[in-house]
Amino acid sequence: MKEQSKWLQGILLILSLLLTPISWVNANNELLPILNKSAFDGFTITPTKTILHDYNYKDHDQKLITFKSCKDALDFNISDIAEHNYFRFKLLLVACKGINKYHTAQSSSQSLFPAKLDDQFYKDLPALTTSYLSKTKYTQRENKTIQQAYKSIKVTSKNNTATLITDDDEIYITVLARGDFNNDKIEDLLVTSEWYAKHAHGKHTELVVLSKTAQDKPVQIEWRMNTLKK
Repeated sequence: MKEQSKWLQGILLILSLLLTPISWVNANNELLPILNKSAFDGFTITPTKTILHDYNYKDHDQKLITFKSCKDALDFNISDIAEHNYFRFKLLLVACKGINKYHTAQSSSQSLFPAKLDDQFYKDLPALTTSYLSKTKYTQRENKTIQQAYKSIKVTSKNNTATLITDDDEIYITVLARGDFNNDKIEDLLVTSEWYAKHAHGKHTELVVLSKTAQDKPVQIEWRMNTLKK
């Protein structure tokens, strides 16, 4: 009977742990940084190292190169990657840089972003959140939202990812993490965007930190990975 009682207590303890909601608030009632791990398929992420699983590419001689960590990928010369693997490898680098950026995030005292990001939220983001490769594109989108910058756009969002379809482009925006990236104690969003031209071979990816300083103010770009050369 005693063994059965201990067994039952153990089962109840496990159930209580499984049913206890995960708290993202620390002892100071601050919001802890959150990483969207579903955006990192094939990654094992720890505070000190990111291990990669089945990330294989070919070089110009068609030799297979396997990367087992983000450090290995970030230290590799991208110009040695075969052209047909180039963009896929670039996506890996952006993901690894996103993880490194996430590790710099601090806890925040408040968040001005909704817990669930709907279609309209993505439409209201700065148009420069998406990739731009020329000064002309920059000027056309400056001080505009995504909805204002594109004449025709269809947005579908689900699970922290939005698909934006325009007449000429396919754009995918994914929230990689939430946290305070600029030390103002207000939560920011770390997002990646992928752009593909529908009628050409153009494609690009970008990493951006979005911030919001007041409820009645628009979302703004706090930091971006790529900037145009002057």
